[in-house]
Amino acid sequence: MLAVSRLASTEDYKRIDLVIKAMPAILHHVPDAFFVVVGHGGDRSRLEKLAQETSVADRVVFTGFVADELLPSYYGACDLFALPSLKEGFGIVFLEAMYHAKACIGAIAGGIPEVIKDGGTGLLAKPDSVDSFVQCVVRLLGNGQERDAMGRRGKETLEREFSYEKFRARLERVLC
Repeated sequence: MLAVSRLASTEDYKRIDLVIKAMPAILHHVPDAFFVVVGHGGDRSRLEKLAQETSVADRVVFTGFVADELLPSYYGACDLFALPSLKEGFGIVFLEAMYHAKACIGAIAGGIPEVIKDGGTGLLAKPDSVDSFVQCVVRLLGNGQERDAMGRRGKETLEREFSYEKFRARLERVLC
């Protein structure tokens, strides 16, 4: 699993901690799972400590800052993108994952359901529910065919609904 996020204490609503808390249950079902967190910020030490306290520090990788030109390799290498954020106004990182044909897991919160179509381009977990998040992850990590199909549909959705041309046309309608 991959998440790309600032790790600022003011952005704890991104719920990286929820993913870490879910890791023991995820590993029970998918023993070779890893969670890679791309991003930097002052909350990293708290999250690393949480990973140690939950005995998953060897399965949670904090990369720190990753240059834009290297970020596509992280998206390409992951099986799915997971960010159960509670306050995303829209969720550009989900679109970035979709560009790379990755299924996404988010929360039923904020603008995320406008980007992730539950059961179509990914799965939506109940907000603040570790159990719901675990169910989503285990389902997708356990079913590569479904995960890949969601990733393909995500890429198609991105091209159909969120391309630069579509954005420009919507902006022109609003301004005119």
